[in-house]
Amino acid sequence: MPTTESQKVVVYVEDEAELVDLLRLILKEEQVILKHSLNGREGLELIRQVKPDLVILDLMLPGLGGWEIFEIMQEDESLKNIPVVVITVRTEGREGVWPQVQQLAGYLVKPFAIQELREVIHKALVAPSD
Repeated sequence: MPTTESQKVVVYVEDEAELVDLLRLILKEEQVILKHSLNGREGLELIRQVKPDLVILDLMLPGLGGWEIFEIMQEDESLKNIPVVVITVRTEGREGVWPQVQQLAGYLVKPFAIQELREVIHKALVAPSD
């Protein structure tokens, strides 16, 4: 499906195909196009190619971890202003252990409420960070 000016594009880097399918269903209702990768290295390449409106990352990925992808994005002028949401089983981000969390558009711990995910995505897409 070709994108229109008003359609947003989200890249989701997640190694659990079931979660990708769930997010695809959620975003379809929002008229958002989802592109995804099941590993970190391919995910980073996809982000570089697409330059999406939002990136959603898992932290524990084969090939290249989510924090590594985030740090590479922060060092790249063409990627550093793309909002990033992390969805992970790791709770340390909620506890303020990682300083990178302050730079994220959102941090969700699996399992998450679908409404919570919708709200975080909507907020990130409507008011992207500077």
